[in-house]
Amino acid sequence: MTICELLKKGESILSTNSQSAELDCEILLSHVLRKDKVYLITHRDKPVSSIKKKKFLDLVHRRSKYEPISYIIERKEFYDLEFFVNKDVLIPRPETETLVDYAYREILKRLKTNNIKLLRIIDVGTGSGNIGITLIHKIIQAKLSNKHKFNFYLTDISGKALNIAEKNYRKLIKKSRNVRVSFVKADLLSGFTKKFDIITSNPPYIPKRKIDYLDRSIKNFEPKVALNGGTGGFKILKRLILQINNRLEKEGIALVEIDDFLLNIVKYFIEENCPNLKVSFKKDYFGVWRFASIKRN
Repeated sequence: MTICELLKKGESILSTNSQSAELDCEILLSHVLRKDKVYLITHRDKPVSSIKKKKFLDLVHRRSKYEPISYIIERKEFYDLEFFVNKDVLIPRPETETLVDYAYREILKRLKTNNIKLLRIIDVGTGSGNIGITLIHKIIQAKLSNKHKFNFYLTDISGKALNIAEKNYRKLIKKSRNVRVSFVKADLLSGFTKKFDIITSNPPYIPKRKIDYLDRSIKNFEPKVALNGGTGGFKILKRLILQINNRLEKEGIALVEIDDFLLNIVKYFIEENCPNLKVSFKKDYFGVWRFASIKRN
């Protein structure tokens, strides 16, 4: 069977349950053959061995059961970096890249206006490490660590998730003597006594009752602990905000991903319970209100 014939067979299997059957098959066959899409096009009549044919069709059948492509091939691109992912971590979303940009701008602003030599930055609920590791990568690439010191803390309640974050760190980051990185198993900010200049987080914020209505590729495969925000979607966020109130440096900032339905809830809760904090909201690159920006008054 040739590459072209195998792609068509895969598409016919996925045609009833995937809106991107053609793309899915191209990604899966590229993965099996360890070739890019251009190779598939330019070698469409090249025969595929029976072993690789079976492997490809096995992956197609996994996809036919709505398993996300990223889990099948165990990787996901985020901010031009390729992260290892599996079912122990949430799949990084493109909208979260906006959070990285907001956080990086705050780092630059803090270094410039305060002449700070050391910044403490924590990524809460780091999962695959995509937010924290991307920030570290940007800092090293921009050579900010030549003049400044950074202490990064990547935390997660899941030990398995932390192992994946460490794996991605070793894979993607060229170590710098002025960038210290600690991986800490923790429930949000519990157990920390120090304060932080920058806090980032993409916590669970989906209401528990809505999880069963999510796309099957999400509800059946992605870790519930990374999705379930409890009743109303505010249970984890509430605890995180109260902890931020005690762990944020003067003139520091916390950038937290939320859903747009939580904007007024977050604003009211902070006004009523955290008089030392003020909150504003930011949009992602798709124009959706996505992030709470929390600062000290």
